[in-house]
Amino acid sequence: MTIRTSHSIVLKESINLKEVDGEAILVDKNNGDLFGLDPTATVLCQHLVEETTINEYLDKMKEIFDATEEELKEHILLFLEELTQLGVLDVK
Repeated sequence: MTIRTSHSIVLKESINLKEVDGEAILVDKNNGDLFGLDPTATVLCQHLVEETTINEYLDKMKEIFDATEEELKEHILLFLEELTQLGVLDVK
């Protein structure tokens, strides 16, 4: 699935964001899969706990990261596609 700015996104209900010893992981409650997150991915995932549109999400990230709008959009859409392929993100 190609993610478009018109889509809404949220971590799947089975996915929990956990912070352990200063590091964050995504935990799939259904099968126990763990996904380690680097500091940037942690910030990105913290804003996926509640459903949001891609445009709203990009606006939030503009406030956090020092990057051009095009750079931010490109990198974030790639990250969201990776999360979708891993099966941890709902895209509507």
